Amino acid sequence: MATTDETLALLKAAQNAPLEKSIQQSWHEEGSGDTSPYTNTGLTYYDLEAPAKKLYPVITPLRNIIPRVKGAGGNATNWKAITDINVSKFQMGVMEGRRGAVIDTKVKDYTAAYKGLGLEDAMTFEAGYSTEGFDDLRARATEGLLRSVMIGEEQIILGGNGSKTLAQPGTITTAASASTGATITGTIKVQVIPLTQDGFYRSSVAGGIAQAQTHTAQDGQAYSVGSGSGVKAASEGSQASGGAGNKVTASIDPIEGAVAYAWFWGSDATTNCKLGAITTVSRVEITANAAGTQHLGTGANSVIASDHSSNSLVYDGILTQIWDNSGASYRKALDGTTGLTVNNGAVDQ
Repeated sequence: MATTDETLALLKAAQNAPLEKSIQQSWHEEGSGDTSPYTNTGLTYYDLEAPAKKLYPVITPLRNIIPRVKGAGGNATNWKAITDINVSKFQMGVMEGRRGAVIDTKVKDYTAAYKGLGLEDAMTFEAGYSTEGFDDLRARATEGLLRSVMIGEEQIILGGNGSKTLAQPGTITTAASASTGATITGTIKVQVIPLTQDGFYRSSVAGGIAQAQTHTAQDGQAYSVGSGSGVKAASEGSQASGGAGNKVTASIDPIEGAVAYAWFWGSDATTNCKLGAITTVSRVEITANAAGTQHLGTGANSVIASDHSSNSLVYDGILTQIWDNSGASYRKALDGTTGLTVNNGAVDQ
């Protein structure tokens, strides 16, 4: 133990140079190995590195390579596209002295309304003063806002959906089979809700699927937008598991425009039917009770049986344009049984 004189000497040293030499450092210099009397006394230095570290990804390849083209005015841009040539598929043979068959060309008119995109941020003078000596809050707010807009624009370029509604899922096909480690028992009710690319991005098993969201703008005005979730199937699937050790498989026909599917299951079709998986194929394997809290009944965690798949404030992105261009684009939906490994709901962002 330190004597009274030694303690006073240490206190004077700390008062004279509190950031250059701590009490604990002085104690070590005196040769004592016992540091417990001066641990967590409130006099320790807080070693904070400046400035604040940025630990988030900004991955925007589409936004970076697609050039900006200024419009000529008006509220929309219009263009024509040649979607097929030699529509009748005339053959090449020509009679002697005659001319060949005249092909027909298919042309389609397109229009895209202009949409305003933007986010805002704010800071007070007092907040700026409080960060002096540590970071430049004004610069960080500007940088964070710019990057947020870049990330948001990338999402819209890829999967923005301003005009299309996801179709309601059809019949849910179910089956039971043996599976190592499965713990599901009893009769299982299954429901599914299709998600657009934006809905998939905003949803998780733990947080639930995104529905309508209300935003309050910088001017205080509130507005509601859809977040990419469609409506649930007209009727749930039902399957007896056959006892512990069996899994239940549920599937539907793929939904045009959906990139993911939110699966709900439980002992009934409402409050006990909870979100258990989000898959990127129209199929799921159920081996245990649903782990999520969002359900299909009433209350704060329920799923409203309304469509929220589109957001009229944004333009149609690449995926939506491919979906809309029926007959002139190639689309293939994987069922999860061939080609790729089955996604059993491990996606949980």
